[in-house]
Amino acid sequence: MACDLMDKKMIAAIAVVIVLIGAGAVVALSLNTPAANNGNDNDNDNDNDNDNIPDNTDNNNTDPNNTTDPARTVDLGNMGLNITFPVSLGSNSAALDLAVSYPGKGQAGYTYERTGVYKFNLTSTPLANYEGDVAIRVFAELADPHNEIDTRNLAITNATGRVIEWTSDTKVGEHTNYIVISGDLGAFKTSDGAVDQRTFDVMLNWVGNFTITFQAFDLETEEAVSAPLVVTPLYVPVTGELSVAAMSGGEWNITDDGTYYVVVINITNNWNIRYDVFAASLVLNNGTDDIAANTTKTTFQSQSLAPLGGTTQFRVFFDFSAVEPRDDFTLQYRDSLSGEVIDVHLPIPT
Repeated sequence: MACDLMDKKMIAAIAVVIVLIGAGAVVALSLNTPAANNGNDNDNDNDNDNDNIPDNTDNNNTDPNNTTDPARTVDLGNMGLNITFPVSLGSNSAALDLAVSYPGKGQAGYTYERTGVYKFNLTSTPLANYEGDVAIRVFAELADPHNEIDTRNLAITNATGRVIEWTSDTKVGEHTNYIVISGDLGAFKTSDGAVDQRTFDVMLNWVGNFTITFQAFDLETEEAVSAPLVVTPLYVPVTGELSVAAMSGGEWNITDDGTYYVVVINITNNWNIRYDVFAASLVLNNGTDDIAANTTKTTFQSQSLAPLGGTTQFRVFFDFSAVEPRDDFTLQYRDSLSGEVIDVHLPIPT
């Protein structure tokens, strides 16, 4: 069951302290991610290039870390595994040993970037002369602050450019239910103790703590032939800043209903989560007096900005009809969530 990302709950509160010189702000938080590209595979060879050549045998598979013998490659075609959660071996012995390397492995406090791409290397070694057709299944979960993962939150791309197509399912936990996505990384034949080694790219497209699990299954019986190999924590923290700038020194607008100072404001969201920004958060202050943005004259009220570069620009009106003197005011963005007050010096012409 794929979760609709737009239905994810807004983060209730994140205390953020921002020190900015000249411009910046923090605003109310909500969550959204762009969709990942799940590729195109009309030739049914499951490798995303429409050339009827299975994984690891394409001419463009030049990654020296992929040591799978093309003769050992198994074309999954439409034979994907119907397994949505990792499986315990129980009392059975593993027939295959899995090992993985990746950036940050074993490094305490290592963090990852949203939309950053990280290269993983997975090695599969047969044990006790095991022979058979093996498929590697990948499972992924997300926690802190959510026990929800969407199929758009993680993209895994192999050396030939095939992007894993995810299946979503809900697992019943001891205290809560949580979502797991799963997909097939690839398949191969094991014989004569041959080791399979494959390199692939992992993109984490959300914030929180990802857990990725790899497990090998017999392609014919769908029985687990390796223990689950769990990779965690893969932590993507909330990071960034919001930039607030006046696009000019402003101008006076004198009408029958008053005298207004008009400023064109640009706000850019450089955080890795979605932010809501509000015209009502803008105030002019001279140290003693506040002039709030006039939300009747200002047509812009609010906007939810996409993460990592979402921007908006609008005109804001400040009513100076009864204000004297009119110099040395500072433009402020006052965040109602964190309580931060961000100053942008803006001299008011007399």
